[in-house]
Amino acid sequence: KKQEDSIFTARSISWARGHFLSRRFPNRLFQGNNNNSNGAAVVAQPPPIITNHLPGYGGRTATFIPVLDLMNHNPDKKNTCTVELSDDGAHVEIRTGEIALESGDELCYCYGETLANEVLLQGYGFCLPNNPSDTVSVRINSNGKSESSPSFEIGRGGAEAIPSDMWKALAGGGGGGVVPASSSGDNEEEEEEPALEIGSGDLECLLEYMSNKLTQLNATPPTTTSPPPTASSNTMNQKEQANADDANLYRERRSFIEMYKTGQREILEELIRDLRLMLEPA
Repeated sequence: KKQEDSIFTARSISWARGHFLSRRFPNRLFQGNNNNSNGAAVVAQPPPIITNHLPGYGGRTATFIPVLDLMNHNPDKKNTCTVELSDDGAHVEIRTGEIALESGDELCYCYGETLANEVLLQGYGFCLPNNPSDTVSVRINSNGKSESSPSFEIGRGGAEAIPSDMWKALAGGGGGGVVPASSSGDNEEEEEEPALEIGSGDLECLLEYMSNKLTQLNATPPTTTSPPPTASSNTMNQKEQANADDANLYRERRSFIEMYKTGQREILEELIRDLRLMLEPA
């Protein structure tokens, strides 16, 4: 008798892994289900074998919960649900957010309040239009070794969105433009951090870097969002229906890529505008 083909193929395992990684709940099975002698919650640690073999969030374990994994993402926590394991570990508890839900309303879950489209696209396979949390990744190669150079995330808002640590990394050059340091707070006894002096040459290099990133982004052809024409569903066989489903899925994925590229383009254009203003003679 001919042995049946195994369902465990590279394609099926990749499909299952993708579903788990994009629909998991972080650290739900081991979160605060025990109390110490003072009544305070204690986070139970999973066995090492679980920690070592289950991909999770920063080394933590993750849980796949059927049905609940279908909840879509909403970054506004007031409109989302919380999912927790009960204190006795016997069941999962779902609580709505601050805004009450009515019968027929969709249940959503917050994957993260400040997730950039780059993270959403890589981790979950979708993007949000006009995502306010979008960022552009920048690596400053100060020691000649790009793999060990610090990486920074710049959000929306032009030069004001450049993190202070990135300004400090750029300040090793010399005099030129001046970037004022942020206030140290309300404590008058604390000494204010001295202003950072950024060399005009460093600003010019940063402007060139951002301009090159924008040029490369604009050089990529726009994605096609319209699917190829297909026959009506009642005249297609199973293979044709599968091909049509793949075409629609391809269209959706390409539209998300366009959302990501749009966010990157907007951030870079704001940065380039501000850097040019900073380089103008006083």
